[in-house]
Amino acid sequence: SLPLDGIIALVGPNGAGKSTFSRCLCGLEKKFKGQVKINGQLWKNRQLLKNCYMVMQDVGHQLFTDSVAAECALGIKTPNKDKIDCALEKVDLLAYKERHPLSLSGGQMQRLTLMMAYLSDKPIIILDEPTAGQDAESLKRCAELIREMGKEKTVLIITHDLELIADACDRCIGLSGGQAETDFFIRSQQDLQAVRRYI
Repeated sequence: SLPLDGIIALVGPNGAGKSTFSRCLCGLEKKFKGQVKINGQLWKNRQLLKNCYMVMQDVGHQLFTDSVAAECALGIKTPNKDKIDCALEKVDLLAYKERHPLSLSGGQMQRLTLMMAYLSDKPIIILDEPTAGQDAESLKRCAELIREMGKEKTVLIITHDLELIADACDRCIGLSGGQAETDFFIRSQQDLQAVRRYI
């Protein structure tokens, strides 16, 4: 059972169950026999698949079309060209909108998949290590975009990046041994110190 609201960091050591948990939440884990309750309501797999958008750590596996602009239009019922162009400009990708997505650098692909999640019609976004391989400037852009995303959607971030947590997250859930061991809001440096034991 999970109260979902705002931007939530999901943290824990390797093997704690973060990625498995996120696949269960998205309705993608075929071996999952449990139940998912969101804000007290039981959600079936079909609802989870319909409402959750996951950006995987290996973003190259999520790019399917032959242009950056076409990727952004995926998952949108009524794509708006001006909105897509404006969104691409935010992440410094407008000049690449006709390029094949797989021709982008790793950091550019990461920003593209974040923008795809932002533009999607789905209200719950799950990001698996969204700042892996990013330089300081790209990390800043990603944090800004995630904060913007959090105004309209619930965002769950699997991360070991304390700087991203400090810049973007409202709350932290700490996993240990497949269980949620702690759940607290991030409002101070003391709260960030509590995050450190999980990363």
